[in-house]
Amino acid sequence: MSPNLQNNQLKTLLEQLGLTDEEAMIFMTLQDGPKTPLVINRLTGISRTSVYRVIEDLRTKGLLHILVDDRGGKRIEAAAPELLESLLVDQEMALERKRQALDETMSLLNTMRARGPANSFKVMTFEGSAGLKQMLWNELKTKGEICMFCTDGTLASAAGTRWAEKYRSFITEKKIPQRALENTLARHALEETKINNYKDFYEVRYLSKNVVDIQQEITIHDEVVSIYNWNIESEEIKIGIEIHNAHYAALMKSVFENYWDMAVKP
Repeated sequence: MSPNLQNNQLKTLLEQLGLTDEEAMIFMTLQDGPKTPLVINRLTGISRTSVYRVIEDLRTKGLLHILVDDRGGKRIEAAAPELLESLLVDQEMALERKRQALDETMSLLNTMRARGPANSFKVMTFEGSAGLKQMLWNELKTKGEICMFCTDGTLASAAGTRWAEKYRSFITEKKIPQRALENTLARHALEETKINNYKDFYEVRYLSKNVVDIQQEITIHDEVVSIYNWNIESEEIKIGIEIHNAHYAALMKSVFENYWDMAVKP
């Protein structure tokens, strides 16, 4: 590998670890030995004012040391490469703080929402694949099971294969039971997934179209009824609706249970 190509690769990797463009350039310049700020300025082309600022930033991150000789002269020395790991530790700690803040925020927001009327009726609409993914993500918050009226369309057609598998892995991880009613004998969800334990949480039964013709994907979870229009390839007409109402969800759950009792096991 040529020196220029190697330098470009190293600079890219340092930036991926969290260094800025100028920080990466100065850190690389110091790898062959300590240098004065003036030399760093000449080698990198970074202005002298910026050099001093970046040196201080790198020193704060623990990635360089300032050496002072007996005449008061200062040279800058790079820290050992192993100390780059401290960047990841800092990022992991910052991410953990954000996760804790998110958990507390969600708890407070859900508490505020719970103060609304007990029989409130709210309808939310979603559009495109991104909207349908949000609806599916909302299903994963359920405290119970997910009951589904399933069409011929598959989860992958709504959200893409990778996202569909991610959804199923969360179902498995959270151990969320799913019951599905279908018209066909093709077990789409179980045939298209590679999640080994998903079948332990997915139960399907079949109904003749003469009994009920399932033309729309509908799910019931907690106090929410979700209606999906995802069996059409056009992005513009992928539309979903969430109806938040305890009484309506209970009605739809009752309808589901009646059909479930009539349905045929595979």
